[in-house]
Amino acid sequence: GDAMAHVVASGPDSYCNSIHQAYVALVNMAEEYVYISTPYFMPGDVMLNALKSAAMSGVDVRLMLPAKSDTFITYWCSRSFVEELLNAHVKVFFFKPGINHSKVISVDGKLAAVGSANMDLRSLEQNFEVSMIIYDKQVVQVIEQDFIDDLTLCSEISLENWSSRKRMDQVKESFCRLFTPIL
Repeated sequence: GDAMAHVVASGPDSYCNSIHQAYVALVNMAEEYVYISTPYFMPGDVMLNALKSAAMSGVDVRLMLPAKSDTFITYWCSRSFVEELLNAHVKVFFFKPGINHSKVISVDGKLAAVGSANMDLRSLEQNFEVSMIIYDKQVVQVIEQDFIDDLTLCSEISLENWSSRKRMDQVKESFCRLFTPIL
C-alpha cells in the first residue's frame, strides 16, 4: 500500500552492518516498550547491552523465543542469555506451540522492523539479509497486535524459576555459548 517504509540490506559485501545498526538504533530509541520475536537469539555485546540498558532504564522490553528449536546448539545457546536478561528486567517468553520463525522488532507503536535477519551475529554481520523498517502506525499496530496475540501462547519466564533449572541444562547452555561468534 502506501505505508512509509524502507528496506535495509546487509551482507558480507556491505561496508557496514546496516541491519545490526538499525536494530540497535530501534532498541535505543524505545521510550515505552520494545517487542522482539526471533527464533535464534545469540546477540553480540552491542545488542545485548542495548536490550539490558533499555530494560534497566524502565523500557518494557519483551523477548519472545521458541520453547523448542530445530537445532540443539542454537537452542541451548539462545537459552544461555536468559538469566542475564532477566537480571536486567527484560521479560522473556517461550513460545510453546513450536518454532515461531518471526523476526520482528516493534517500538512504541511508532515503528517496526520485519525481515529475514535473526538476532545472531552470523545473520547480522555475515549473511545476506534484508529487513524492512516500517514507519506507518497502522501497520505497526497490526504487527504489535500479532505479537501480543502470540504472547497468549507463551510462558513467561521468571528469574526465580529460571534460577532453579537443572544443573545439566546450565552446563549445556554454558558449553553452547562458546559457539556464539560462529552461529
